Amino acid sequence: MENNETTLKANSISKLDVIIMAICAAGPVMCLSGSLGDIMSGSGTAAALAFLLATVVLILVGSSFGQLSARYNSAGGTYAYVRSVFGERTGFVAAWLNMGVTICTGVIGAVFSTYLHELVPAIPMWVGILILLIPIFFIGWRGVEMSTKVLIVVWVVQMALILYPAFHIWSMNPDDISNILGNSSQAFTPGNGMSGLMLAVLVCVWCYVGFEGPAYMGEELKGGNKAVKFAIPVSAIGIGVVYAISCWAWTGSMDMSNPAVAEIVNSGSGTLMVDYCNLVGYTLGGKLVSIAALVSCVGCFIAFATTSPRGLFDMGRNGYLPASTAKVNKYQTPSVSLVVYCIAWLAAALYGAYGNMSHLFTFMAIFASATYIMICAANIKDRWNEKGFKSFLQDKLLPLIAIAILVYMIVSSDASSLLATGIWLVGCIVAAFIWYAARKSKKGV
Repeated sequence: MENNETTLKANSISKLDVIIMAICAAGPVMCLSGSLGDIMSGSGTAAALAFLLATVVLILVGSSFGQLSARYNSAGGTYAYVRSVFGERTGFVAAWLNMGVTICTGVIGAVFSTYLHELVPAIPMWVGILILLIPIFFIGWRGVEMSTKVLIVVWVVQMALILYPAFHIWSMNPDDISNILGNSSQAFTPGNGMSGLMLAVLVCVWCYVGFEGPAYMGEELKGGNKAVKFAIPVSAIGIGVVYAISCWAWTGSMDMSNPAVAEIVNSGSGTLMVDYCNLVGYTLGGKLVSIAALVSCVGCFIAFATTSPRGLFDMGRNGYLPASTAKVNKYQTPSVSLVVYCIAWLAAALYGAYGNMSHLFTFMAIFASATYIMICAANIKDRWNEKGFKSFLQDKLLPLIAIAILVYMIVSSDASSLLATGIWLVGCIVAAFIWYAARKSKKGV
């Protein structure tokens, strides 16, 4: 039976739970398996260094999230913070930009079905999407306690599956262990200069989308806004550590003096780890990487199915969407919002599987970057009158640096993606003014 109250279950999730949720939301193994080639084509073998630098950027953004959460604790997360600082119209724009991010995460369903189809060709792509979405829906329906329990298992499994093949390749040459340990320094030594490293960092930053998940769990998190302030930057650090360790393990196993290895690394392949496993004669390792990516997709979707409906829930609670989106079920899950997102994810996944997967990834990254810019700008405005060096550094200078980096990332995107994003943004702005005018008219103002 539905519980029509617009409240969530307080104190139902710990800081550790929400940090693991954020790490899973980033889909680290899925992102790494698909983007390591692009990253290494820029940084050379210094992928771990690139991710560490990207972590610094996300800590800057996470600091702004944390500062805002200390004052405006809400399940609405990004849009709620922006609304509280800039007003309802700008909050409306932020809400729909964030909704665009979430809808585009449906591409994860396409990634999952692609990996599954490669492992089991008899399974059609659309069936693979349903195999992922249906269980995710029921896990999300059962509430945050169920989601966090599953996510802990998913996180452990995906890390084991991605690290084991790398260390196994190390063990294939025990006589050269000293050389292998020397190779591990490659992970922190740029191979293509600083310009190549910076291009790699830009790719890396987009692999963190979802790290802000704790912002949507504030009403259910033990410790409330103080816990959110702690969890968001720690989530960015946790994601960075996962990426850095994984990159260190894999690049440490690579003998760049081998022309065939160097060719694979420099090719920018979207299946670099699988190709490398096949090159060294360890085909099982390639299959384990593919399975790890599948598990990572599962974790990513569970995390988004937990956090994202809370954003819609808060929008419905505040009149941005129909009131039905603020309904919760007996598990105090925003059930209507979950259904809405699952339908949207199904559509996005089908488009990614049978249309253009890269478009959705790019749109998601640009939309996310735009919302991060709005968060940093909101923190600057919110703390503008604060005095002292600490406030100048933390609430003004560092957010400005983050904004500059994010703007550079956006303008570095391809023209077609920028055009599509611009159309969506203009549509959001126009819709915001229409919605605001209609709301004022309804109130008789």
